[in-house]
Amino acid sequence: MITVEHVIFYDGNEPSYHHGAKYQILSDYERLHGQPNTRIWVVTDKPRLFETYPCRILELDSQRKHAWSLQGLQLFGIKLKGFS
Repeated sequence: MITVEHVIFYDGNEPSYHHGAKYQILSDYERLHGQPNTRIWVVTDKPRLFETYPCRILELDSQRKHAWSLQGLQLFGIKLKGFS
């Protein structure tokens, strides 16, 4: 049985990224809804923004963000770790 995981990252204070992430969640939900073994995840430092959306939330707290970004040296590392 294959599980499809769609992961969306939202980090920071940029309103356009916030709205883009919400749009992506809703678009994916419409496209994937009803398909077995499919989940939408959002990895975010602001979990409250997504509480009412059809997704699972992984909070990117400061400790996790620091560890996943190689102690703040490489922010792209957050995405790599989030996909693993």
